[in-house]
Amino acid sequence: MKRSVIYVFLILLLVAPLAAAKMVGTINVPETADAGGGNKLILNGAGPRVAQFVDVLVYALYLKNKNSDPNAIINADEPMAVKAWVVEPLITSDNLTAGYNDMFMRSLGRKKKDLQKEIDTFNKVFKAPVKVGDLFEYVYVPGAGTKTYKNGKLNDTIPGVEFKKALLGGWLASNAADSKLKGFLLGY
Repeated sequence: MKRSVIYVFLILLLVAPLAAAKMVGTINVPETADAGGGNKLILNGAGPRVAQFVDVLVYALYLKNKNSDPNAIINADEPMAVKAWVVEPLITSDNLTAGYNDMFMRSLGRKKKDLQKEIDTFNKVFKAPVKVGDLFEYVYVPGAGTKTYKNGKLNDTIPGVEFKKALLGGWLASNAADSKLKGFLLGY
């Protein structure tokens, strides 16, 4: 009896650290993110973006506090971040740009033209060739704007909370392109 209790205890000690990691496909999604300025964010949710039955990207949403209200997240003027890992070799710079442009159209509709300059600046992060394992990060910092990174290198900063709302709206609005991904990001 004592021996079996010891074995169970040892197994729990070995398995517990694995349970803390959030695996989505082949990506080990970190539980926290840094938004700069001492702003530590926690993982709200993560999941795959699926296209034609294939996982093409893995997304993770980081907030100051967990939240499952999409409108509150979209409209909040507080630090937040989204990470996107490329997991499919057929993903290219061109189809990422097209996908995000579609996402902005869904989020903004006719108002897309009002943010076209910001969207064009955002799309510059996809200019260089894309490969499996690339990590794109979009970090919103109030007063500074949305910082875009590729593989840890700052690409640009897009000022204004309205652009952040449009970007988050693409994943979280009622007409989001991928309702399953929306659920994952909201922690469902």
